[in-house]
Amino acid sequence: MKSIGLIFLLFVIDNLVFSQIAANDLAKALNEGNAIKAKDLADKAIQESKNVNDPAIWYYRGQIYLAIFGSPDRKIQALSDNALELSYQAFLKTLDLDKNKTFNKETIAALKSIATQFNYEGVHFFNQKKYDKSLEYFENALKINKLPAINKIDTIIIYNAALAAEKTNKIALSIQYYEILKQLKFGGANIYIELAKLYQKNQQHIDAENTLKQGLVLFPEESLNFYSELINHFLQQNKINEVLTYTEQALKAHPNNPSLYFIKASILEQKGNEIEAEKWYLKTLNLNPNYQDALYNLGAIYYNRATSLIKKAMNKTEQNQAIEIYKQAQPYLETYINEYQKDEIVLKMLKTIYTLTNQTEKLNQINIWLQSR
Repeated sequence: MKSIGLIFLLFVIDNLVFSQIAANDLAKALNEGNAIKAKDLADKAIQESKNVNDPAIWYYRGQIYLAIFGSPDRKIQALSDNALELSYQAFLKTLDLDKNKTFNKETIAALKSIATQFNYEGVHFFNQKKYDKSLEYFENALKINKLPAINKIDTIIIYNAALAAEKTNKIALSIQYYEILKQLKFGGANIYIELAKLYQKNQQHIDAENTLKQGLVLFPEESLNFYSELINHFLQQNKINEVLTYTEQALKAHPNNPSLYFIKASILEQKGNEIEAEKWYLKTLNLNPNYQDALYNLGAIYYNRATSLIKKAMNKTEQNQAIEIYKQAQPYLETYINEYQKDEIVLKMLKTIYTLTNQTEKLNQINIWLQSR
């Protein structure tokens, strides 16, 4: 995933005089475009003790490997499978050894280019699901940008590193990057939501809650998303009172959202307040007549209520009362199986209703469905 026109201008070598023959040889091979010879010389040069601390050797080695990496010729690319990394390391060594700053300008320019390439290649590895390698490349780019001579903040690379860290299950590291993005005001509401999810995943529940509350204040236009995350956050911890509190707050801001009505209904039912739950399920279905879970839950409330009553019935009047409640359940359960899946439990509920209410044709169809399962 190499960018077109990769800094071949870096191959232009200043007419500097070097006492070491090895440095001149590297420069000559580089200028001649002889990749094989240049690579061979570069590899041998650093094996010689006299060259280990020579910034010129490392500088030209960096240029040679950068040229190999950026070459449009696949045969030249094949000379090294880690040319970009070797170039990066060579230029870092150049900075460390070049006390007179002879190559400083060219080295910094090369490192800036390499940072860009690390990001491009990191994205490539990420898309290939090679997340460890992509994280390494993103972090190399960040290290380059942190160099005093560059001192650049690239929020896109930080974001990429956060994603890659999460994919490699380095949750604490991913959190660090998201916190940096939050401080830099990058990514808006999404950064707060993703950061909260990571805190939740890392069992840092208070941090998750506080992050969502901060986001709710800072991004009121995204309040529904933040309320949804806060509700899910407390649902996962089975803190139903907090769930109810935030659901009611959300309803004030979003009075036409059927999901919020459903959540309130289900929490009220969980708390044992079936009558109130019934009202909120009805409100849910008033906004969305085909709301799947509300259809099932409300149908089940009526069905269970009728079943309990018929078991206690002492006379025909009480039996008829139970049957009328069964009839209340029927349309919700029928809509459920017509619009969604034909769950066995719902089919059996309808079979009971059809049997008690003498709906023969519907009963026959239910039996066919049950037999075919």
